[in-house]
Amino acid sequence: MDPNRFFGHHIDSLSLGGKAAALLLSMFLCGLVGLERQLRGQPAGLRTHILVGIGSTLITLTSIEFGLGTTGAHGDPARLSAQIVSGIGFLGAGAILRDGGTVHGLTTAASVWTVAAIGIAVGSGPRLGEVAVVATVIVLATLIILNWLENAFNIKHKSRLIKVEVKEAEHGPARLLSLLLEQGFIVESVKSETGNPSSAEPTRKMQIHVKLPSGFDTGRCLSILAGQPQIVSFELE
Repeated sequence: MDPNRFFGHHIDSLSLGGKAAALLLSMFLCGLVGLERQLRGQPAGLRTHILVGIGSTLITLTSIEFGLGTTGAHGDPARLSAQIVSGIGFLGAGAILRDGGTVHGLTTAASVWTVAAIGIAVGSGPRLGEVAVVATVIVLATLIILNWLENAFNIKHKSRLIKVEVKEAEHGPARLLSLLLEQGFIVESVKSETGNPSSAEPTRKMQIHVKLPSGFDTGRCLSILAGQPQIVSFELE
């Protein structure tokens, strides 16, 4: 099998035209993934994914030249490309945000790492470029189609913040948490502090990060909280 064939077309991967084609292909494939992320308002979008992909492809092309020794420099071609895999983790970590008990950006961080792999495959030669095209299709299917299915069947758990002031009497805070668990809420984190000292009864202010059960109606959540006598005030964000 000719390693320089790309979907039936012969490409000289060592020529300037072949390298330019690899960089353009990397820009296109990684741009598709980045566009999907940007349309969803993620911190790492179109430009970030394109730059990661092109950079990975360029490093891979350079490492191949080092291995062949055509530039006068010699070295193990695998070592330079291997640094991409470990180094890209620092960039991906920048897309991860923590808000209380909720973590955002894990999918975007994974997509940044994946486009780096796509860039390496494209830079490795036309034959692996074919694999990169297939991988891009799979990545887009994962990000778009599976997200649509999750929304269609409502299998995502929506993360919300409940700010509530509850009476300390009769174990009010503990009873509130028990109520949420009984209703199927997933309690991720709880922060609490002493409430208004001037009130007639001691109270405690709580910030509770929860995930609503699948298909749970927000209005029902509000009605449940409004019906609890131990709750002085509440807010659902």
